[in-house]
Amino acid sequence: MREGPKQFLVFINQKVIGDVVSEDEILAAVPDWKKSTLDTYRKKHKLEKFIVPDGRKRFRVVMNGNVVTEAMINNALSQVTPKVLDLLPNEVVLGRKDSYHLIRQLGFGAVGMVWEARVQGSGERVAVKICDPRPDLLEPSVFANVADRFRRESRLGPRIQHPSIIRYLDDGDHKGMPFLVMELARHSLRDELSQTGRMTSSETAAIGRQIAVGLSWIHSQNCVHRDVKPPNILITDRGYVLGDLGILRWGQLNPRFTNAGTITRASIQLGSGSYMAPEQIEDAHGATAASDVYAFGITLFELLTGDVPTPHRAAAGQLGNPSDRAELNILITRMTNYRPEDRPSLVEVLDVLSGIRPAASG
Repeated sequence: MREGPKQFLVFINQKVIGDVVSEDEILAAVPDWKKSTLDTYRKKHKLEKFIVPDGRKRFRVVMNGNVVTEAMINNALSQVTPKVLDLLPNEVVLGRKDSYHLIRQLGFGAVGMVWEARVQGSGERVAVKICDPRPDLLEPSVFANVADRFRRESRLGPRIQHPSIIRYLDDGDHKGMPFLVMELARHSLRDELSQTGRMTSSETAAIGRQIAVGLSWIHSQNCVHRDVKPPNILITDRGYVLGDLGILRWGQLNPRFTNAGTITRASIQLGSGSYMAPEQIEDAHGATAASDVYAFGITLFELLTGDVPTPHRAAAGQLGNPSDRAELNILITRMTNYRPEDRPSLVEVLDVLSGIRPAASG
């Protein structure tokens, strides 16, 4: 084992999930690395199995050091990493209908990144989602398959038009990778939760009604969303809408990510593990309409409590009473039932949510 990786192994072995370390601390502990070495590993996503950026020149530890081995370090720092897109502000992306000037990156996931962009000519602001699979989160062997599915669903996107679903506007390829263009949302439900904290029963029910209507329409088109969660519920001028359909399957995620030993807020956003129904995790082709109901139930629980229960807790029926309304508590317990056939239909879900309204004033 080379000296630099050996020094990094000693350093990371002393850390636990959640620790925050500075760039200077890493370089002091790994004297064989220069700043340029650390920057190179970061750009190639070779260290993100162990540490992820957490502000300027700071990193958050995402794997307990006592499980990190020499083989894991060697594999992470020596494997061939697939090409990662290098996009810059003002870069022009050519779609089928329009051209788009990238403005700033809004976020990223295992499959790709989202940029705010400006439509050439009209100046309208839109969101451009570009496929750019990350090797730290996805198995490299599935990259081609994921890109093909992203491209196929980008082409199908414009056919999905409903008031409770994000509007698809365009698609194309950029630097050999598919992208899709959507309306630009103000922010996500996850952002709103971070700002306001937990929500009341009536607020949760109001949001839930809009999402239930969108999910019902998706299911009526013989589709399954596969990725219902607060980061994928967006706030637009039309209210709360479902974000684009998920194309990722749990089995395609990098085992080093899924077996990190804990489910953190970051891993929930990237991997959706806590929102996935048991059958969806166990079988790559197991997602059904009932799986979306499960994820929807976990989402309602999070809105009420600010907490995301582990799959084990949900499977054991140990969610307690997240709200002050018995009918809502019972509904969430049914929605998160381990057995898909025991979960309610969206018609039943909408019926319960429709009966939960703010108390009359005066």
